[in-house]
Amino acid sequence: MLFDGPPAKFGTSKKKATTIEPAAGNRNYQSGAVGGQGTNGDWWSSTPYSESNGHNLNFNSNNVNPVTNNYASYGFPVRCVAR
Repeated sequence: MLFDGPPAKFGTSKKKATTIEPAAGNRNYQSGAVGGQGTNGDWWSSTPYSESNGHNLNFNSNNVNPVTNNYASYGFPVRCVAR
């Protein structure tokens, strides 16, 4: 299921871009349980936050959080994007 909401806009570029990301959910780092499919989307950045955490983009039906961080052991997908 895809997140059905307005396109997210990031950065300060005057170029217009739209990204469509599925709300794939995640795997919990403690229990290994999978949840949030269809309601939450989390995508890793290629830039680490710390030794144990990574930067990630998070979204749900109410919010887009473009700069968050979580334990690297969460099972978020990785999205390869060309510059």
